[in-house]
Amino acid sequence: MQRGYEQGLIDGLPRLAGLAPHPISLAGVAATTWVVLLYVPYARLGLQRLALWTCALVVLLAQSKTVWLTLALVLPMIMAYQGRLPTWRSLSQPGARGWVVAVYGLLLLGSLGGLAWVASGEMGERLNSYWASSEGAQLMSLTGRDRIWAVALEEWQQSQLFGYGMPLFDEAHRAAVQMSSATHAHNQFVDSLARAGWVGLVGAVVYLLVIVAAAWRVAKPSRGLSLALLMILLAFSVTEVPLSLTGIGLANFYHMVLLVVLGSALAPGGTRAEAQRAP
Repeated sequence: MQRGYEQGLIDGLPRLAGLAPHPISLAGVAATTWVVLLYVPYARLGLQRLALWTCALVVLLAQSKTVWLTLALVLPMIMAYQGRLPTWRSLSQPGARGWVVAVYGLLLLGSLGGLAWVASGEMGERLNSYWASSEGAQLMSLTGRDRIWAVALEEWQQSQLFGYGMPLFDEAHRAAVQMSSATHAHNQFVDSLARAGWVGLVGAVVYLLVIVAAAWRVAKPSRGLSLALLMILLAFSVTEVPLSLTGIGLANFYHMVLLVVLGSALAPGGTRAEAQRAP
């Protein structure tokens, strides 16, 4: 538990890492488990609810903005695939019209309030003061990741075809560049480019395209699970290195789960079996 964490959105809330190497890794495991539990729930309802609330609490305490944004995109997609979102036919029923009017009324009032705020000029002043603050600077630099990207690209410039090599951001390299906490380039494509040059970047892109095509192919029989896990993988590719196959651990847990889903669905007869099990 990092009690001195000052970059969170909730003042004074400590950041949870648990037994994971980093809070982001823990948040990724919790988010992936959350998504899988929505498709493969526990038989006991009490245990299922306990697991879901535990995942939600871990995601909150890990304070990974990447995971928060990813779940905000993934969970509605899952609900849509599972038919849990209200349809136009259900909203047009007499009993639901009051809720529809209330929701659209609130949206209208919020839009009018936002327009009034913009017209008053107060929004510009607030934004300028925010960007000038330490929190704004952290957001603009993606919590310092821009410096790590700059170092990685400088190393790539020395050998553009094959890159720096696997020792990139190892203990000796981190000491040389004075970045003790940077264990990788904090971006899948920058890391592949810096570590293995154009050869590594092309290989990573081809591998990712194969995963995207496979996830799209089995989206229907998996009821969207493959796409949900794919969105988690792509989101982490922006700030982490989930496609690394140098080992299996919590840092690439969601990558491994996605490969299991794709492998089982693409196996001979797997897609047909998944389609038969889907409600």
